Amino acid sequence: MAGREAGAVCPTPQARPATRGRAGQRAGTGPGDPAAPPRPVHLEISARLTAEHTPLNRTSVAEILAEEGFGRLLRGPAPAESSSPATAGRDTRLPRAAVLDLAAWPHRLDTTRAGLLLVIPDLAALDLPDLVRKAGYPGTRVIPATSWLLSLLALKLTRTRRVSHVDDLLADPAAGLLAGLGTLPKKSALSSYSYRLAHDHQRGFLAALDQQLISAGLATGEQAIFDLDFHAVMHWGRDPMLERHHVPTRSQRARSVLTFFAQDSGTHNLVYAGADISKATQAREVIAFCDHWKTVSGHDPHLLVMDQSSPPTRCWASWTPAASSSSPCGCAHPPWSSTSTA
Repeated sequence: MAGREAGAVCPTPQARPATRGRAGQRAGTGPGDPAAPPRPVHLEISARLTAEHTPLNRTSVAEILAEEGFGRLLRGPAPAESSSPATAGRDTRLPRAAVLDLAAWPHRLDTTRAGLLLVIPDLAALDLPDLVRKAGYPGTRVIPATSWLLSLLALKLTRTRRVSHVDDLLADPAAGLLAGLGTLPKKSALSSYSYRLAHDHQRGFLAALDQQLISAGLATGEQAIFDLDFHAVMHWGRDPMLERHHVPTRSQRARSVLTFFAQDSGTHNLVYAGADISKATQAREVIAFCDHWKTVSGHDPHLLVMDQSSPPTRCWASWTPAASSSSPCGCAHPPWSSTSTA
């Protein structure tokens, strides 16, 4: 059988550990831990058979192995190469991330993600380095702040769902070229950098970005109409600190991260976003956006449109005509249009 030649595989008894954590690992161990349990190779054998044009799913592979008397085949950790079927045989010992030396690069490189480079003219027109400087994003001794943000942007542009999946881009020269680096930072470095950022950095970046959008005609400065929306992002872990919010796709309340977006209805560009919103601050998030827009544009929003049964009247009720001069929308009750989801 071709699957028996897929690597050095030894039959081992099916011993169920007394305590297991997530993803079938023993509690307190990780993929790189020597004490981590060995990995089943059914999926790896199935991928090898598919590459040889004799596809067979992992369930069928397991059944054939059982019929041959092998039981469950396991493989120990492989620190040098990726064990993912999508990246089989990839050497993960890549060079450290550093600023790109164009003089040392070859004249021609092969890439499957050359489309990433199409965004560079737009980023140059918005003067991204100046936006990063105004927001106060931190850099490191080796990697400047702009390259850190472009590395994270590369993940979004390629629809890479998690920072931990950056391995799919490490060997691609287009991703490194976009960020101005020889290769993108590894997942641990990107995760550590993300934790260094605060809400003040994001607010500063949005303020600088919106001013650029207005100057470039990509957002409406005066008489602006905005579409507002709250969106709950499902959390699949077991974090007890998260609150329960209504998730429309599931028609129920579940532990999730509540986000808020504001879109210019004229240009259809996003001009504001917020995340990690709690129930206690949700009602004031619309007011926070009005304050933000008055600061960056010098004008109050002309009309706010939100797809919900009613506006956050608890906040509007706290405004009085005497305080209208300081209200975000310049009146005791700002212009509001709402559509019911019922």
